[in-house]
Amino acid sequence: MDPRLNFPGSTVFTTGDEKESVQNFLKTLWLRLKSIKEAAPSTSGGGSSADQTSSASLDQSASQDDMDSFITEMFGGSSSFACETSSFHKQLRQLEAEPRQPFNYDPWNHWRARKSTHPELYELAMVILAAPSTQVSVERAFSALNLVFSDLRCGLSDEVLQNILLIKLNGDVFDKILHHLYDWKAISMDSL
Repeated sequence: MDPRLNFPGSTVFTTGDEKESVQNFLKTLWLRLKSIKEAAPSTSGGGSSADQTSSASLDQSASQDDMDSFITEMFGGSSSFACETSSFHKQLRQLEAEPRQPFNYDPWNHWRARKSTHPELYELAMVILAAPSTQVSVERAFSALNLVFSDLRCGLSDEVLQNILLIKLNGDVFDKILHHLYDWKAISMDSL
């Protein structure tokens, strides 16, 4: 959904399977958004039995749509639901053909400009772009930096600080390869 990362020749995904799984996730997310959007008008009522009946019929039709999609996928054939999903999937795949944008390009404005031409992708992009982008590994790195770069060690150079953090954050990797390093040195010393 970000034109700075999704372009022809991009190496964000190393295999086609990764890209396919992300596209399937986006398709599933779009279907959820669509079912929520369809169910929203009926649940805003005063709670009468007619509202509850229409809400139950919407839930049943959403599950029928899921079942129709599953059966169509398993046994072939076509349904209007599958064609609609296929159209969305084609639009999603067409995003791969767009040119790369510079790093300071604003994806939020990119999708706001496409609101009328790609309404489904716009809705999906607004949900995805609204999610905070954070990773546990980044939080862990900041915590490690706080432990390493204290008041007593504020004179460390950038290179030394990077090397200390590299070892601290990848300790499990170093534990696995450390004995191999010593074996390699012993072998190379014997050959001298």
